[in-house]
Amino acid sequence: MRVPPSAWTHSPFIYLRPSRAIHKCVPHRAGFKQWIEQWKPLAYRGKEGVVELFGQAPRPVEPKAVSAKVRAAHQAFLARCGLNAFQADS
Repeated sequence: MRVPPSAWTHSPFIYLRPSRAIHKCVPHRAGFKQWIEQWKPLAYRGKEGVVELFGQAPRPVEPKAVSAKVRAAHQAFLARCGLNAFQADS
């Protein structure tokens, strides 16, 4: 059965792309912001452990540079999703 595109905005598949879900249904923003604020500190701590491996690679890369790039990419993604209205440094 083919689902018409107009039905997609209320489809559970919309959640496969958070940026689309946020733009299609503004009330989801509060839930996404809450989820991000809850998990961001743990995710950033985990990221710091992983970026240390870049310094041990066959072609070493400065872990602090990798960390800064990851954080910048994350903040850019949040900005594209309209979720950048909270404190960026945690």
